[in-house]
This record gives sequence, C-alpha cells and structure tokens, in this order.
Amino acid sequence: MRLSAVDLGDDLDIKVLVEKYGVKPPVSWEDPLEMNRSGKRVLLYSFGAVVGVDMSASEVLKVAEEFVGFVEGGRIGEAEEIDVEKDIRIKIESDDDLLVVSFALAQSVSLSRMEKKMDQIEEEVETVISKKRGGRKALQVAKELMRVRHELISDIMILERPSSTWEYERLEDIYEKVAKYLELGRRYRVLEKRLDSSFESIQVLLSIHAEARETFLEFLIVLLIIVEIFLWILEMI
Repeated sequence: MRLSAVDLGDDLDIKVLVEKYGVKPPVSWEDPLEMNRSGKRVLLYSFGAVVGVDMSASEVLKVAEEFVGFVEGGRIGEAEEIDVEKDIRIKIESDDDLLVVSFALAQSVSLSRMEKKMDQIEEEVETVISKKRGGRKALQVAKELMRVRHELISDIMILERPSSTWEYERLEDIYEKVAKYLELGRRYRVLEKRLDSSFESIQVLLSIHAEARETFLEFLIVLLIIVEIFLWILEMI
C-alpha cells in the first residue's frame, strides 16, 4: 500500500470543512477528517497535513490545492511518499494499522514545515548577528522562535502518538517502525537543539544591546551633570 502526504502550511479549519462538505467530524484531535477524491481515500489532519491512500505524490499535491484555501496563509509543501510494505515492511491488516501509519506520515510532513521555518529563522539570526542589529529586529526574531516552539509542541503534536498505540501492542510496534523510518524522534531532537541555539544567540544579542543602551543613558546623565556644572560656573563668573 502506498501513502502520500503533503503539508498545507498551518492548522486546517476542520469545522469549516465539516460544514462545507457535510462530512462526519473527527472524534478527537488525532483522528483525520475523511474525504473521497477520484475514488481514493483522503485523510485531513487538523495540524495541516493531507494524506492520500494509494495516491502518488503528484495526486496528493493536486488534492491539496483544493484544501489549502481552508488554511489561513496556507502554502503547500513538498510531498512525501512511502510504500508501506516495501519501504517499512509492514503489512496493513486493518484500518487501525492504516491510520497509525497515516498519522506518523502526517507528522513527518508537518515536521518538515517546522524544519524549513527553522532554516529561515537561522538565516535571520545570522543576519541580525552579522550586522549587529539589536532591539526591535532581535525581538521580532525572538517572537518568531517562540511561535515556532509553540507550534512544534502544541499544534502538530509531534511528540504525541495515537491513543490506540497505548491500547494495542501491534499498533505501538507499527508506529515505532514508521517513526523510526521517518526519523521523527531524531529530527525533533535536532530541531529542539537548533531552537535552543538560536534562542541563546538572540538572548546574548539582546543582553548586549540592553547593556549598550544602559551605558549610553549613563553617559547622557554624566554629560548633563557636566553641562549643569559648566552653566553654574558661568553664572558664578
């Protein structure tokens, strides 16, 4: 069985989709909204991922064009494709098996979105440091870093696994195999380290900028005192 997935750039408005298409809403955050396109099953996840069952990468990208409008500021990412039996050596025996694999693949494409955002932020951090920009620009980058961290942990639930994996050992094994194949754990740890490193760089820059401002204010105070003394001397003459 082949699965293809693509990220839409941010959270998907599931409520609006349910109202527009009249489909059954997901029971929990991890459950996908199910659609049918060209006789093939499409799974839509609230954190912005689209997974096509027995679809090629090009097919799922085409489907994504229909749903990207339901994401504020949405942008279609690069598609990922896996052959479950050939690539991971997992035999899909039930719908639960399929949903676990689909969920892991959805996490992977959403994690790729975070990795690309991190690339952009690191470039901004480098620019701020190399050009010795502080203050407002450094604060903007710090806010973006915090937003990415929040999105990483809260929105795409990259650390979470389907609740079914806690109940059935087979599903847990399947998720572990797919997560290992997609390197979800390693990629998450690397992303966390990159976030921490960028935070440290920005914090140092903000600290230097704050100290420079304090030094400048102290200089102005001393200068004003000198001016007052000079004016006092002139009045005495």
